Amino acid sequence: MTLLADTYKLCCPQLHRSPINCQAPVDPFSTCSDLIGGLYMRVLLWAIGVTAFLGNLVVFITRLLHHRPPVRMAYWYFVAHLHIADFLMGVYLLLIASADVYYRNVYFFHGAGWKHGPVCKLAGFLSTASSEISMFFILLITLDRFLVIKFPLGQYRISGRYIHVLSALAWLLGLSIAMLPFLPPFQHWHAYNFDGVCLGLPLGDSSVPGFQFSLAVFVFLNLFLFLLIAVGQLVIYRALAEVRKSVANQTSSSAMRRAQDVEISRRLFLVAATDFACWFPVGIMGLISMAGHQLGYQFYVWSAILIVPINSAINPCMYNLVYIINTVNSVFRNHLKCLKLKQHNNSSTRNEAAPID
Repeated sequence: MTLLADTYKLCCPQLHRSPINCQAPVDPFSTCSDLIGGLYMRVLLWAIGVTAFLGNLVVFITRLLHHRPPVRMAYWYFVAHLHIADFLMGVYLLLIASADVYYRNVYFFHGAGWKHGPVCKLAGFLSTASSEISMFFILLITLDRFLVIKFPLGQYRISGRYIHVLSALAWLLGLSIAMLPFLPPFQHWHAYNFDGVCLGLPLGDSSVPGFQFSLAVFVFLNLFLFLLIAVGQLVIYRALAEVRKSVANQTSSSAMRRAQDVEISRRLFLVAATDFACWFPVGIMGLISMAGHQLGYQFYVWSAILIVPINSAINPCMYNLVYIINTVNSVFRNHLKCLKLKQHNNSSTRNEAAPID
């Protein structure tokens, strides 16, 4: 006799005294004993989580201690806020990884309590807030780079109080979107407790309450923001072509500053391209789910563990690549100087100690 179930939990051996033949849908992440069922998923979760957590924290502290050039004040502020948003994604990943360790071998008995508990809700809130706030700040950075490249004489700039107003607005919008499922009219939504990793991606059953919220945020809102960023990148690209022609006629200091702005804009293009490469597949899969087609569980796994959070781990390197290279080169040069000085001192000591005929 075969038991047909609509959830894998009914097939768990903890419910049956003897082995049975049971068929049920496979959970993307969890098993009867563990929150995160696969070893490779656990390794990826910890690796990306630690990288996003420490990478963004270290870079943010470095930016606080480092002098901010006045000519790029808005850029520095926006990138610092972006690191804070990406840091939240690292916190989310470490929360899920820690919960997996805590519930190891006993997840079956605590699965429902975990998914409807405050920590899972907090984790879902952090992941959504991090994703949307990051998108808003990438849009602001694109706008700032457009103004710097298009108006090199400073006719139009994001400066002064506008930096703080726009930053506060980005945080307010991102936090409000992530908080929406907690409001009384929407508390019946399963946006953050559809599965054990508390991620509100629109890749599951479209009939689940809250699916429309996930679809609106992760597909339509992100698509709209990407279109704005793409238009800004296109305008910046065309402006860069004009800059290359004008740099030759500028003074050395002015040309150097313009060259730095061009390099920053190129890095921004790379960041925007990687963000698009990560979120575009999620949008496509969300539309497929909206159409009523069930995606394989592997799509959900790779989206939640790798595709969505990977940008939070690599953004610190992309935005600070030149600074990292210069720092490494400086440390290497200082090390070489120390070695040469030490060799010179040793040579001088030997010459002084040598007997005189």
